[in-house]
Order: sequence, then C-alpha cells, then structure tokens
Amino acid sequence: MVFFQEMSEEYFREYSAVRNEEYAESIARSNHLPKEAALERAQRQWAELLPQGVRTGGQSLFEVWDERSQTRVGTIWYGENKGMDPGTLFIFDLYIDPSHRQKGFGGQVLLEVERRADALGMTRLALHVFGDNETALRLYKRLGYRVTDLLMAKPI
Repeated sequence: MVFFQEMSEEYFREYSAVRNEEYAESIARSNHLPKEAALERAQRQWAELLPQGVRTGGQSLFEVWDERSQTRVGTIWYGENKGMDPGTLFIFDLYIDPSHRQKGFGGQVLLEVERRADALGMTRLALHVFGDNETALRLYKRLGYRVTDLLMAKPI
C-alpha cells in the first residue's frame, strides 16, 4: 500500500526541475518541437499553474511512499483545472520512479486520489496522457478512464 506525504518546499524545487525537464521532453517528442521551445512551454505552464509552488491554492502535491519499505516511490499532483467542468478533479502529474514501476503503485495512487476526490464531493477525475505512453494508457483504461478528447497529428 502507498501513503501520501505533503511535498516539502525543498523537495518541490528538486521535483519541479526534474519533472519540467521530463515534461519538456514529452512535449518536444509529441509536437516535434526543438527542446528549447518545449522547455520554455513547460516552464511557462508550470509557472501559470503553480505560481506559489506547493502553497498554490487549489493544488495538492504529495510524495508517494510505499508503506512496507518506507521508500519514496513517486509523486502525485492534482487539483483544480479552470478549464474543466465543475466537479472535476484534474490529475496534473503522476510519477512513479522507474525502479518502482510495474509493481502496482500507479494504480494504488489513482485509487487513493479517487477516494480523496469522492470525499471532496467531486464527481469526475480527469488527466492528460501523451499518446506514446502506452503503459500509462493501459493502466488508465484498466481503472475505467476513457478517452474524452483526442488530438492527432501527422508530420509532413
């Protein structure tokens, strides 16, 4: 089983630097953008969504820990997304460390977020996933998520 621990300011700085870089790589790969342009887009989005870092209202950022081994296995960030329908809790970032993947932690995290969303009176969870992330897509489908919008592109 997993448990959530509020993300500290110190860990947030490390987390945001690494996840911004990884997010930019996904943006560059998916949109055929130069890495610099993708990194600029990622950093701009991050700054808009988390202007006060971990203290940004309406956002929840946690470290995810394995109860059994007392090891940090990943992170989760969820909260309000002004572009979503009322009653929707948006999962901005679910990250499981590569050495802890395929062990059930991702599913446990999503179920815990679902439990928390229900306790808040939310009626829907939503998230974004890059089309080439097949492992995540399989997990989301297995847990009952369905595609609600699909953007496709073809390089020419």
